Amino acid sequence: MRREAGTALGTRGVLVFPIGEILLGAPVEEVSGLIEGEHIAPLPRQTGPAAGVLAFRGSMIPALDLCVYLDMPTPEGPPKPKYGIVLMRGVERFALLVPALPRLVHGRDLKPAQHEADPELADFVSSIYRAGLDQIHCLRYWSIFDSVIPPAPPRAVRTTAAPSPRRMGDVA
Repeated sequence: MRREAGTALGTRGVLVFPIGEILLGAPVEEVSGLIEGEHIAPLPRQTGPAAGVLAFRGSMIPALDLCVYLDMPTPEGPPKPKYGIVLMRGVERFALLVPALPRLVHGRDLKPAQHEADPELADFVSSIYRAGLDQIHCLRYWSIFDSVIPPAPPRAVRTTAAPSPRRMGDVA
């Protein structure tokens, strides 16, 4: 398989999807895969954007509904299928549920945007690209994920001292 080097913008491409009137994207370097978001297993007492868990390559991964997180209205009419962009950070994975199948914009077609971030998204934006007439906002998806599902605190490892060996004459 041929691997292409990143562009001057630092990405080989962006998976682009619409949320309302805004185009959002995820750099391909952060993407582990795409899945259909149909078979979500709900979580107990689930509320907000944490949609549940999905099976992905033999593991269960959490799924976050981006429209719910951004408080964007869902399209009217019959429910449409959602798609999961599986994002990775080291060995961690989560599915970002989006309302439309993402399309790939190759890195060579991306230019730095001259505009500022959409005011509603400014706090979440990591980078903005231009592809033709389209402006694509890439968000800090892991920061969003951590705000919805905070990382578990590290467990304290209990160490118990091994009992010292008894010697002859020691009283029990």
